[in-house]
Formats: sequence, structure tokens, C-alpha cells
Amino acid sequence: MAENVELELAHPTVKDLRDRVAARRHSISVTVGALEERVGNALDWRRHPLVMVGLAAGVGLLAARVFRRRRTPRDRLLNVLADATQDLSREIRGAVRQVTRPRPSPLAAIARAGAGLLASHLLASLREGAEHERRRSEPTTRHTPFATPASQKI
Repeated sequence: MAENVELELAHPTVKDLRDRVAARRHSISVTVGALEERVGNALDWRRHPLVMVGLAAGVGLLAARVFRRRRTPRDRLLNVLADATQDLSREIRGAVRQVTRPRPSPLAAIARAGAGLLASHLLASLREGAEHERRRSEPTTRHTPFATPASQKI
């Protein structure tokens, strides 16, 4: 009987091979099912919404970096021309403003002078009022016949 067992192990039959393949297939399907469940739980956006938003942003940035448009020499030349045109237009606008700058009217100068005088008058009036209030709120000293003046104290 021991010879039979050794013979079976050395030369498996087709049925034995099919059983082994079926057992391995079942083991692999159980392992894949468990792995699928773990990955599904880890990537469930309802459990970890902020992680998923961060992951989506990272993937988007990576895709933008990979698929960005490369600048050609023509693009660089056009950018230089655009910058030069913009600088020139600023200079022309500045020169035109200097030539066409509106002159102040005499009436506007009189109005500014009047506003300055009014402001200085109001400020002086406020200062006088504050000084008057300060003097009025100072305590008054009464002189009694027995008090010695401060200049005579030793």
C-alpha cells in the first residue's frame, strides 16, 4: 500500500491535477475578494472625503504638469514683442498726459485757498476752546491770612 501512495504522488492523475487547480483557484478568488474589499474600504470617498479631494487635486496637478504646452522659440519671441509694445504704449500715454495735462482754473485755486483758511481758523478756534476749558477746570487756590506764599517758604 505504501508503494501505491508513492506511485500516486510521483505520477498524479488528471483528476488530482484538476482538484489541485480548483483548490488553488478557490484560494486565489478568496484572496482577491478580501483584497478588493480592503481596497474598496480604503478608497471609499464617503469615509475619507478630504483625503479624496487632496488626492484628486494632486492627480490634477500632476496631469497638468505632464500635459502642459511647451514654449517654442516663436512663443518666446512673441512674448518679448508684446512686452516691448506694452512698454512703448506706457511711455506714449505718459507723454500725451504731460502735453494734455489740464491747467487748474483760477476759481479752483481760490477755492483751495479758502478751504485752507477755513481749516486753519477752525483749528485755532478749537485750540482756544480747549485752552479755555483747561484754565476753567484748574483748581483755584484761596489765600488765607495765615498762609505763607510759596515764594517765601524755605
